[in-house]
Amino acid sequence: MNTKQILTLSILWWGSVATAGHWAQQQKGPQTAGEWSIVGMALGEQNQWPAAVDAFKEAIRLKPNFVEAYNNLGFAFAVLGMNPEAIKAHQQAIKVKPDFVAAHFNLAFVYAAGGRLTDAADEFKQATKIDPSWDVAQYHLGFVCTQLGRWSEAVEAFKQAVRPPPPKQLGDGQTDSAEALQQGFFVVSLTPERHVTYANLAFAYSKTGQYQEAVQAYRESIKLKPDFADVHYSLGETFVLSKQYEEAQKECEVLQKLDKKMAEKLTDLIKRSKGRP
Repeated sequence: MNTKQILTLSILWWGSVATAGHWAQQQKGPQTAGEWSIVGMALGEQNQWPAAVDAFKEAIRLKPNFVEAYNNLGFAFAVLGMNPEAIKAHQQAIKVKPDFVAAHFNLAFVYAAGGRLTDAADEFKQATKIDPSWDVAQYHLGFVCTQLGRWSEAVEAFKQAVRPPPPKQLGDGQTDSAEALQQGFFVVSLTPERHVTYANLAFAYSKTGQYQEAVQAYRESIKLKPDFADVHYSLGETFVLSKQYEEAQKECEVLQKLDKKMAEKLTDLIKRSKGRP
């Protein structure tokens, strides 16, 4: 993931921009750290990120341990492509509140944007330790582990990502939007579709030689998206790797209806695996 990609991530911002209009109707501007933070969030929502940076800095000046403002400042810096500044701000948020899960999550994306995948994995892992049921953090931990070739860790993360979350009472700093709407902080919003998570789990299983588990995960993905040609091909490939040629041929037949080029490619793979021209 590069800096340009991080700029294209959709933004889930937590707080109410309606409050920001409060000062427009009055003689005075924002006075408190909280008011400056709300102004910064409203400016960010309007894509006025340089001005948002100034607002968050003012909030921090008035309240030096304002953890949400440090997180929001880091987020704004990241959107502007100022990764070193973003890292410093998120690290300060974590220093003030080590269990602030959004700061770990956002910091992980900044590290990934700069190619620091090991550091990104560490921060995603920390986020999942704080909130093990956060499936999005588990998914991105798994994805970064695949980029690092850490397949067993990827399997475990993706398994957690597809597991239904248990009921819980949300506390301060949690990442569920319903509870967090009034908490006043930004977080990267990039939620994978469930069939994609199953497909990635299957691929990681295959890389660790767990072919039957891979088959099961691919089939779960197909249940959710039956016309996902890439997954049908990968399932067929897994059958070839495990010498289940009849099952692989069935996937060829499915692919004939979805993607004839993929069907031909899988047919060639079966022939080569059998030692036939």
